[in-house]
Amino acid sequence: MGLDADFEGKLIGKDFPVAMTEITLSGYYAAGGTGDKKLVYRTDIINAYPEYPTFEDEKYVSLAYKYLLIDQDYKLAVLNDVLCNVEYQPDGSSNNMFRQYLRNPKGFAFWRMVKMQHPESFKRLVMDCIHYCSSSQIAGNRNYIKESPRKLLTVLCTPAGWALTGYIRRKVRNCMVNKTFQADFLRMTGRHYGGSFRDHFQILLRHNLRYMWWYRRYSEKSRIPVVNIYILHSFSKKYGLEIRPKHCGKGLYLGHPYNITVGSGVVIGDYCSLQKGCTIGSENRGKRCGSPVLGDRVYVGINATIIGNIKNGNDVMIAPNSLVNFDVPDHSVVLGNPGTIHHKENATEGYIAFCD
Repeated sequence: MGLDADFEGKLIGKDFPVAMTEITLSGYYAAGGTGDKKLVYRTDIINAYPEYPTFEDEKYVSLAYKYLLIDQDYKLAVLNDVLCNVEYQPDGSSNNMFRQYLRNPKGFAFWRMVKMQHPESFKRLVMDCIHYCSSSQIAGNRNYIKESPRKLLTVLCTPAGWALTGYIRRKVRNCMVNKTFQADFLRMTGRHYGGSFRDHFQILLRHNLRYMWWYRRYSEKSRIPVVNIYILHSFSKKYGLEIRPKHCGKGLYLGHPYNITVGSGVVIGDYCSLQKGCTIGSENRGKRCGSPVLGDRVYVGINATIIGNIKNGNDVMIAPNSLVNFDVPDHSVVLGNPGTIHHKENATEGYIAFCD
């Protein structure tokens, strides 16, 4: 067992005590060890233990499953040297563990059940049992108490499992809101959102940011939708912002944000810009009955109108006061009422900025 470090040489967690020469992996963490460590096993030992199980429609079972089984029979020699340089990706497993809980509940329930059979301490046993209840509930397994190796404890931990399930779902939902809102914040301020006092002060000062914060919470189906709906309705009355699309991609920019209307059937792509007075809505009769679809990087100018079951491509500029009730191809500028299409590469260059 050796050390991990990032590409700048900074250790992940702590190094090993000088006096430590051998220990089990679970024993190391039980003794207060921190950070990922690089494990090197002999192939014949790894092959002597059961294979990792597979579960339909899931892609994750903890790697530590085999490590825990090996811990029951062997100790690891400790090497106080860096064996591997690692980089944690934003979309990697470690940074998205709550989402992994929802995507792979059967794998996590199996892992917690194995840990309950080899507890490190009573406290750890209770924690694993709560996680087992939660993962089983997410997986929809009604027989989890019967299948548990600690049936009485599982019954006692079931309410805590329900609470943990709710917490996990809320964390994942808020994470998704934060990621889309961060792109909105960047587009409208030119700065990355970091949750600082300055960032929150900006949100308090600018009603376009406040609107998008509440809209993102509303679109992710908050458990208290009445509050979100009331606040969005108050924005509609005060600023004329009626933006309730069927889907809204990340990085929406609201420029001079007054009297902007977007219908409930509209689809908006990533990194679009809506300017003051624009209207995007449906037709309820005729051959264009339906709502528009906007691609990525679409700029809608002041008082422009887009209406009907039409598709606007990517990189499209809708000039101020234009009427668009027809399909628009990629890389186009639309001018006038009625609108006319002019092809232009990089049509929105200089108008749409601060994209990820």
